[in-house]
Amino acid sequence: MPEPLPDSPPPRKKLDLTQLLTLGAVLVSLVFAIPQAITAQATLEATRSESSNLQQQQITERFSTAIEQLGSDKLQIRLGGIYALERIAHDSDHHPQRRQPPRRPPRRGGWLGDRPGAPPA
Repeated sequence: MPEPLPDSPPPRKKLDLTQLLTLGAVLVSLVFAIPQAITAQATLEATRSESSNLQQQQITERFSTAIEQLGSDKLQIRLGGIYALERIAHDSDHHPQRRQPPRRPPRRGGWLGDRPGAPPA
């Protein structure tokens, strides 16, 4: 049997029936799995949106109730309104629109660096 030339590609192996059936099953599975994944993603996004809307509605209702309590004649009810507003503010603290101002970095050198002839900090 002659040896293959170094420039020629190696001989191709033929696929047997089992490998062909396995490949077909994988392709059919992908045909069904991809639309299901797309549908699941759309459902997840809709659920997140609905959850966010419900959360905003709940905050609005809590805020309205707390404001009504502030107008009460009874001290305990007014205090309850104040505590309710405090709780709303605490729960809303993670909201991305509420940002803290940037902190200034500490001053280097201190009073020793202010003296004339002192080495730089």
